[in-house]
Amino acid sequence: VEESEQFLRTMDDIEARAARNELLVPPPPPGIRAFRYWFVGELARQYRGEPPLPCPYA
Repeated sequence: VEESEQFLRTMDDIEARAARNELLVPPPPPGIRAFRYWFVGELARQYRGEPPLPCPYA
């Protein structure tokens, strides 16, 4: 679970750098970030034994 939080922080940092034109790639569309947070959150929830939630972006 800690690794998933670190992954999200790293991806947020990458997106911020892309938005500041520090990288050679553009930042992803806003929906990608929302999906990433839902997806990683689901991995953590289900790892803790909680039931899955449907994807709100499907």
